Amino acid sequence: MALPESVTAGIFANDEYRDHHYDEMSDQDSLLSSEEENACSPAFYLAQAERHQNREKPGCLYAAQTRRQLGMIKQDWDWFSKENEQDPTEWLRHLSEPEQENRLRTVMRGFLTWLCDRRSNHRRVRHKSTLGVVLRYWLMLLRMEVGRGLRKDTVDALNTVVAEVAQEKNLTWHGRRKAVMYIEDFLEFARELLTTTEMTFHCGWSRVQQLLFCQLLAITGSRPGALLKLRYRDISLSLLQVCESEPRPRLIIRLRLVDTKRFLGPKPINVYPIPELQFDPALVLSPHIFLLGMLFHIKAFKAAGLDGPEKLYGLQVLKGLREQSLELRDDIQDNFVFCELLKTADGVRLDGSTALSANAARYTMRRVGEISGFSEPVTPYSLRYAAAKAFNDSPDVSEQLQNVIMQHANSRTFERHYSVGIHVDTQALIRGLPQEPAVMRLACSMRRTKDPRRPRRLTADDLAALDRQLALRKLRQREEALREEKARLRDVSPNQYQHVYEEYERAKRAYQNARRRASRRLIKRKREAYQREQPVQDVERQLRGSLPEDEVIGVLPDSPIMSPQHLALVEAVLQPPGDTPELDLNRRIAAVKAVSVYCGVVEEALKRPAQRERHDAGGPEAEVERTSCRLRDAMAKVFVRSKTDRPKICFLCLGDEQRSIEERVYEFASSGSLTRHFNNVHLRRHWQGKVRCSLCSEDLCCKEALMNHALSKHGTVSGRVNASPCCTHNHTLTLYIGGHCT
Repeated sequence: MALPESVTAGIFANDEYRDHHYDEMSDQDSLLSSEEENACSPAFYLAQAERHQNREKPGCLYAAQTRRQLGMIKQDWDWFSKENEQDPTEWLRHLSEPEQENRLRTVMRGFLTWLCDRRSNHRRVRHKSTLGVVLRYWLMLLRMEVGRGLRKDTVDALNTVVAEVAQEKNLTWHGRRKAVMYIEDFLEFARELLTTTEMTFHCGWSRVQQLLFCQLLAITGSRPGALLKLRYRDISLSLLQVCESEPRPRLIIRLRLVDTKRFLGPKPINVYPIPELQFDPALVLSPHIFLLGMLFHIKAFKAAGLDGPEKLYGLQVLKGLREQSLELRDDIQDNFVFCELLKTADGVRLDGSTALSANAARYTMRRVGEISGFSEPVTPYSLRYAAAKAFNDSPDVSEQLQNVIMQHANSRTFERHYSVGIHVDTQALIRGLPQEPAVMRLACSMRRTKDPRRPRRLTADDLAALDRQLALRKLRQREEALREEKARLRDVSPNQYQHVYEEYERAKRAYQNARRRASRRLIKRKREAYQREQPVQDVERQLRGSLPEDEVIGVLPDSPIMSPQHLALVEAVLQPPGDTPELDLNRRIAAVKAVSVYCGVVEEALKRPAQRERHDAGGPEAEVERTSCRLRDAMAKVFVRSKTDRPKICFLCLGDEQRSIEERVYEFASSGSLTRHFNNVHLRRHWQGKVRCSLCSEDLCCKEALMNHALSKHGTVSGRVNASPCCTHNHTLTLYIGGHCT
């Protein structure tokens, strides 16, 4: 309510009172010294802002990926400018003048053409949209360096230059096809990710977190980068009492996605509530099962005693309340949910301070999609596209709510980038016939292209043909020559050895990268040829009547045997729902327990072929006795009696009781094979704390201590060893120097 005019006039018109009042405050109530008053004056802040403006360039509020792209464009522009004997910044300032529009078009044509010709084969420009992206980032660089942008008609002229260069270079005008993975497709994909043994993970945690990541992508439709930055403080779990008639409360998960895509600042935070479904027909799509399994595996709940799913589902909401919160431990609040795994000398550990990389998540999805037999590559955005289409088709989601969920400014973003394909029967609409959504959904889905016969790896003949390529042969010959030179200089000239060693490492990486790129190109050509030729062959064989009905099923490869924990996980998760609430609850509890146990299983050892022996039947007692005998025989072999003894069994694997008996007693073909295994699996990993030799009951404080112990006690050669000041063992250190024991 406004004050009367007479009152306000009396207050502000009395200058004498005002001056006397402020003078009294400045004399008595001022707590600032003269230096502080000068520091807090308006002139001080103006000068500070001017210094900041001169020191900082615009663009500091851009996202990290945008800044990386700007750095790449700036590097290309600097190179192009210096080749033309121009200063990059001054040239930008000169070209931004209005009277230099014709010169700007000429320079931009040359810059884009140079980019198309300069990039190597594996990074060449293929699409017109790539040049459009280069132009947009170049305009951002211009505004950052010069402080002003170009006129709209000038930008339109540069877009015309982009189209002309794309036509001259025969670039494709349409972008890469965007594959949409509907929930039915994702169900088959999730089952393959859960059960496959063709792709081995470091440990069970990797498989479980990848499956949870895909589930949350499919449910929320969020950007992959926002989910990968999810921390435990962004997750809240609670039991919700929906109504008094339900016998038990409903578990609900709330996700706060903080690190979302942003432009000049963060966006509003979305909170996604995900309630648990009763009688869920497919637990492989339930994020509650896998998230609870991960939480119980790391003992994440703050309440003492809440260490199992049966205790969690036995909780109730207090009378008079509607919700019972389930708090997580304070020391894991800043850890990432989807984290990297570090290979240590004695196994694998979680690194909660490092988020799972987007490349790792994308690679896993693409590989599992290939194993599933899909013709189109599976990416994280395949699930986001499907979620966007589901939100758009649902009558329960308005256009405004869809923009909030997808974090779009308006519906134009969906129309331009997310409205992928036409999934309605236009013929039925025009002719007034009823729609057949099941037919159209299958016609637009990824699972219609599923074919397990599709080639996804190279044969022995393909690899031999690959090695005969001239470019790869030259790189291989250079690598072998540097290897021989490195071996010759190892003990002769340390300085020259270091230089040759670095050259050898660069040559080795160049050869491996070139061979990997050539392999991908060859596989791509084989898949394209299969897509063209195999349907014709199938039709011709059907017309001749020579196609067996089970031919496609018969080509499925023989998968390695699952570990017992993996098999229990598959059986628990794929179990159908129970008929009663009690049976369904027991099904959920068993699935959560199986996930929790499987998170600690090391899968990497499955890559190594296990020895299988035929035994006569004798019952469980005879099997236990045979296992004990095998362990005793292996332990007798790993302890050396002289300096020349070289066992072929890894003493660390033998002492690891979490491994299977085949993995523990595995005997390598030679001592050199054991050395490679010991270096790759136990030494070249992130060193964290101590490593314990279970066979000797001895703690090894550092890598050098482990190498000396391996050689002196178990005869395992691991390379050059130096004494470490932290080694305080009672036994005498045995150093392996120059190929001799000293």
